[in-house]
Amino acid sequence: MIMVFLRKKFVAKMFYGIVVIAFVGTIFLVWGAGGKFRKRSRVVIEVNGKKVSFEQFQNALRSETERMRRMYGDNYDRFIKDIDINGQTADKIVQDVLIDQELKKLDVLLSDEEVDREIASNPSYYQIYQILARRGRADDYWKSLRDTLSRQRLQDILFGIPIVTKTEIEEEYKRRNEKVKLKFIEFPVSKFRDKVNPSEDEIKRRYEEKREEYRIPEKVNVKYIKIDPKVFEDKIDISENDIKSYYEANKDSQFKEKERVRARHILIKVPSGASEEEKKKLRQKAEKILKEAKSGADFAELAKKYSEDEGTKDKGGDLGYFTRGRMVPEFEKAAFSLKPGEISDIVETKYGFHIIKLEDKKPERIKSLDEVRDQIERKLKKDAAVALARELAGELVYDIELQGMEESVKLIPERAAEVYVRQLGDESKKAEDFVGKFKEIKFEVKTTGFFSKDDSQIPTVGSRYTYRDFLDTVFELRKGDTSDPIEIKSYGGDVMAYFIAKVVDRQYSHIPKLDEVKDKITDELKDEGAKKLALQAAEKLMSKYKPGETLDDLVKKAQDEKLKVKETPLFARSYGGYVPMIGSAPEISAVAFRMKLNEVKGPFQTQRGAYIIQLVERQKADMKKLDEDKEELANIRRNLIQRKRNDLLEAWIGGLKSAAKIKIELPEEAI
Repeated sequence: MIMVFLRKKFVAKMFYGIVVIAFVGTIFLVWGAGGKFRKRSRVVIEVNGKKVSFEQFQNALRSETERMRRMYGDNYDRFIKDIDINGQTADKIVQDVLIDQELKKLDVLLSDEEVDREIASNPSYYQIYQILARRGRADDYWKSLRDTLSRQRLQDILFGIPIVTKTEIEEEYKRRNEKVKLKFIEFPVSKFRDKVNPSEDEIKRRYEEKREEYRIPEKVNVKYIKIDPKVFEDKIDISENDIKSYYEANKDSQFKEKERVRARHILIKVPSGASEEEKKKLRQKAEKILKEAKSGADFAELAKKYSEDEGTKDKGGDLGYFTRGRMVPEFEKAAFSLKPGEISDIVETKYGFHIIKLEDKKPERIKSLDEVRDQIERKLKKDAAVALARELAGELVYDIELQGMEESVKLIPERAAEVYVRQLGDESKKAEDFVGKFKEIKFEVKTTGFFSKDDSQIPTVGSRYTYRDFLDTVFELRKGDTSDPIEIKSYGGDVMAYFIAKVVDRQYSHIPKLDEVKDKITDELKDEGAKKLALQAAEKLMSKYKPGETLDDLVKKAQDEKLKVKETPLFARSYGGYVPMIGSAPEISAVAFRMKLNEVKGPFQTQRGAYIIQLVERQKADMKKLDEDKEELANIRRNLIQRKRNDLLEAWIGGLKSAAKIKIELPEEAI
C-alpha cells in the first residue's frame, strides 16, 4: 500500500492491493467499485435484474488487464491482439452475478462463525488475514473469503466429489509421462528477412491502416530522492530502559505463548453427500485402524499406510505444533484433552473420521525478556528509522521548494540529525553532534528517463506493481511540480521507502509521424513477409515428399547445403506446447504425440519459422512406477477430480446463462 502525504499531514489513499481467491475467475463485484469513474454510473450489464454500472465494469476490466499483464509479461502486447478483453471481462461478471444469485437462492452462504473457524484453522487464510488486518483491509478479505468458501460449498452440494477410476488415473499417468523425440527441418524466419523489401507505398498503407496501434502513450521523465528507512537503523541507539518498557507494556499481547500441542492423525475421508451406509463402512475401516494403533503398532507407519490426508500422510500424520482455534472444534477438543502418548477414539469432523495421537503438550507461558531482547531492539530500531525517514521526507519537501533537489540532497545529514534529536526528546542533545553519523549515508538525486504507465518497470525505481502509487502520483503532477512524500509499503505492510519526485518533462500521448515509426513498420512487414516465404519454402520441399521417405531423404531433394536435419531430445507434453530446440509450438507438440513412428508431417508455422517434422522415437510411460510414486498418484487424482468439477461447473453455468435474462451494452469508451 502506498500513501501520499500533503506537507506534514498524512492522507492515506485506499489500499488497492487485492488478494483474490479463485472460483470462476476474479470476484469482481465484491471489491472496490468506485474510483475515478464514480460519476459515470450508467448500467452496462444487467443479469436477472441485477445491475452492473459502468464504473464496476471499468474496475473489473482494470483487474483483468493487470492479471493478463502478469500472466503474459513481455508478450502481453502480442497476445492481447487475439483476446476480446472486454467481452471476457463482461462474461466473468455475468458468471459472478449468476453464482451469487444461486448462493442466495440455495441459502448456502457460510455463517460468520464458520468463516472465523476456517480462517483460524487454515494457515494460509490466517496469514493473509493477519497481513491485511495490519493494512485495515481485513473486513474486505473476510467478506471475499466467505463468498469463495460459500462457492466451494455450492460446488460440493451440486457436484460432490466426482469418482475417478483407476483406468482414468492410468491414462492420465501415461499421457503425462509419455515422451517423444522428433527430427525436424527448420526454415527460420531470420533466413528470409533480407529477401523482403517493403515498398514506400506498402509502408505508408500499413501506417494508415494501423495508425492507432502506433500511438505512443503519455510519458514522463522524473527525478527523485529516495529515503530508505533501513539506512538509518544502525544509526539509532535504543536504551535498555526502552527495551524493558516495551517488554512490560507488550508482554501479555506479544510475547505470550499459548498452550500448544503436537499431534499426529490418520484421516479416513467421508465424501460430501455420502449415504449412511457408506459412512458406516468408512467408520468400520477407521475402527479397524484404531484397534491396530491401540495394540501398539507404530502410529506414524499406520498414517503413511492408511491416512487420506495428502498433506501429512508422508510425514507419518505429523501436524506439528498448533494452538487452540487452528483446528475444527471437534478435532481441537479431542487433541487438547489427550495426554502425551495417548491415542483418541474415533473423532468425526466435516472432513471424515480421525484418529489422533498426542506427541507433546506445552503449557501457556510468557517468554522472558532475555529471550526477546534482540527482537524488541530490532523492532524499536526499525520503528524509529521509519519515523525518522517519514519526518525527514516531510522536511525535505520544503527545502526542495526553496533550493531545488540538487542543493536539498546535500542538507539531508543536517536535517536527519535535527529530526533524530527531536524524536529523542532529550533537550541535552544537540543536532550538530549527530550530523557526522548521517553523513556516512549516501543520498542522491536520480532521474528515471521517460517511461509510460504501461511499462512493467519504472527505470531506476522498480516494478510498476510494487511502486504503483509512485507511478500514479507522478502522472498526476504537472511538468515542474514536486510531489509530497510518497510512502511505499511492501505486501507485508512494512515501509520500504519514501520518495519525493519532480516531473522534469512530459510527452503527451500522440500518434507519431510516419518517419518516426517507419523503421518499426518496415520490421513488421519484413517479419510478416519472411514468415510467408519460410512457409512457402517448407511447402515447396514438402510437396516433393513421397510416402515412406525420411527427413534425411527429403533434405537431399532441397539442394540446399545449409538445410540440415536436426533432432530434439526426448520430451514430454508441457504447458504451452514447448518443444525443445523449436520453442513454443503448441500445434507441433499436439501432433507429435499422435503421430506414428517415422511418420513425416508438416509444414507447421511458429513465430520462429516453418517446420517439417518426423517422429523417430516414442518412449511409453513406465506403468510400474505409478504405484511407487505416491505423490504423483495423489496429484493426478486431485487434478482429475478438479477437472471433472470444472467441466460440471462450466455446464452448470451454461445452463444458468441459458435461463437468465442478460443484457450487455458496453459503450464505445469501454472498448
